[in-house]
Amino acid sequence: MRNVLILSILLTTVYILLHKHAPEVKSVRTKIAQLIHPRAAKSTAPMVAKPIDPNQKWLKDYEDCSKKLIAESRPVNEFLAINRHTLENSVGSWYFDKSVDPKEASYESSNSGLFLAALAESHLLQDRELPYDPEAALKNLDQVIQKDPTNSAPILFEAILQKNLGNQEAAENLLKRLKNTTHYDSYLKSINHLIFSLVNQPRDYMAAVDLWAQAPVPDMTPLRRLLRERKLTTIAAQMLSDGLKASLPLTDLDWIPVEYGVGYAIFRDLGHPEAYPDTREMYHQAQFLRDHLEQSMAKNGKYCTLDDLRPEIEEARRHLRY
Repeated sequence: MRNVLILSILLTTVYILLHKHAPEVKSVRTKIAQLIHPRAAKSTAPMVAKPIDPNQKWLKDYEDCSKKLIAESRPVNEFLAINRHTLENSVGSWYFDKSVDPKEASYESSNSGLFLAALAESHLLQDRELPYDPEAALKNLDQVIQKDPTNSAPILFEAILQKNLGNQEAAENLLKRLKNTTHYDSYLKSINHLIFSLVNQPRDYMAAVDLWAQAPVPDMTPLRRLLRERKLTTIAAQMLSDGLKASLPLTDLDWIPVEYGVGYAIFRDLGHPEAYPDTREMYHQAQFLRDHLEQSMAKNGKYCTLDDLRPEIEEARRHLRY
């Protein structure tokens, strides 16, 4: 890929990782600064293979260029407003916009709309809730299971909800259906692809990264507990599958890192940590990318305008399913 892809992937990876794994970090500028100065973020230190020497010339160049990219980018609220109709038609008005009154929220009848709304209605979705309505949630999950019967995700979360409601027999019957599943899909990947398919100019790119980083995700805590208690390694392997096949492991286009992390944790908790690479190993290429960036900047000093992202945007659009 072109050299400019290196910067974009690095920025995207750091932004999304910091949001998903360090929610106390709020601003884009802080997120980027934590890559440049790893000591500023304890939770991000393991992502860097070796300390970055602040005396290296490329570091100041990279910092200056990163600030320019952020300053030139479209505000995420503006990006959301421009693409509101398309995004809401994929999931619903409530998913991307926190200003929407949950009581007035609508959702779509797509698998992603029904599944994520069900999690929000059962309070099994992080960072966003709809009014608690377990009966509506069960109805929505049943529809998703009917339309996507080989997908383990809706079966698992309906089993969790049934158990929370005290319906142990219903939960057990659902878990028996896992033997007929072939994959785990929370529909987050399709939403991610949709967001980035709307990037038509360089100043949209970081706005798309920002919007995706804020997207609500399923609550992994009860899911991990269930998989560990039942020793459901087949399902854990399903959650690892996308990451192992990912052609761009440093972005979320091919896989969802938080889901991969849960799948790996099950094998680790059951005494088989060597069975698959852990999430940190999946990001091992970051060191190569940093070194590549250093060499590229020393050679030609690029990456200081959003126009430099045009080749990467075209590369990403070819990669997307939309």
